[in-house]
Amino acid sequence: MQTLQASYLLAMAETQTWQQRMGNLRSGYETANLWLRGSTGEFKSSRNGLIDRFKMKYTGLQLGADKLVGDGEHRLWAGAMVGTNHATQNYAAGDGSIKGWHGGLYASYLNSNGIWADALVKYGQHKSRFNVQDTAGTRVRGQDSSKMLTTSLEVGKRFHLTATESGLYLEPRVQLAWSHQDSGTFHASNGLTVKTSAWNSLLTRTGVDLGYDVQDGPLPMNVYLKGAWVKEYKGQVDYYLNDSKEKLDLGNSWWSTGVGMTLPLGNSHLLYADVERTTGNRFRQTQANAGYRYTF
Repeated sequence: MQTLQASYLLAMAETQTWQQRMGNLRSGYETANLWLRGSTGEFKSSRNGLIDRFKMKYTGLQLGADKLVGDGEHRLWAGAMVGTNHATQNYAAGDGSIKGWHGGLYASYLNSNGIWADALVKYGQHKSRFNVQDTAGTRVRGQDSSKMLTTSLEVGKRFHLTATESGLYLEPRVQLAWSHQDSGTFHASNGLTVKTSAWNSLLTRTGVDLGYDVQDGPLPMNVYLKGAWVKEYKGQVDYYLNDSKEKLDLGNSWWSTGVGMTLPLGNSHLLYADVERTTGNRFRQTQANAGYRYTF
């Protein structure tokens, strides 16, 4: 059960928002972009967590490229990305690790009236290992790998609270993300076979940014506060311990808050970063993202 929950949480951390992945496309929108993004974070079990004293630290790296295929009032970018991640877990009676990779395609749309949309599809794999102590005090090791498909659609609109398109703004946004992970089989060193069913995740993220955009002056930049409510509608997994059926329910909801900024450097370079804190009745998460985009 520890490894199943760890794989689910890492998959959720990989399902980033448009802003976390791309920064702010309003800052530089030449014909093509190259971008690099890194993330690091930690999950901890809450008081009502499924696993007592569970902790997972993870890191990730993504590289992407896109091209502007629509211009003027309707701007549309089409691109591709690849990524890798690694996570280590600590449990009350052992530890584990996950190594993953993914590749994907995306399209991002931005209208001159402030409406935007982002669509993403990606495919990847998680390779999981565990090393735990059973009730008899014996160390048990095992490993497995599973494939994963994820799709995401996110839309939003920026409302300027000043007469010009700079200064204070509100930006409501909503995201729908669906993931499917294949079934798998763990072969443990003590002879135990753990079979897991395929599982689906259906997440909605509903939130709003309160930001301040400075477009003129010696140091144009954008800073914002963000908050969102995230809901999991699926997340049920069946697993079998030597043909004895058990069930794991990962359905839940939680709150996410954070702060971020984007900093253009000339006409071709953009730095962006954010820090996010998630609080639920089953887990807590802290994550930091930082990225760089080059436009040409």
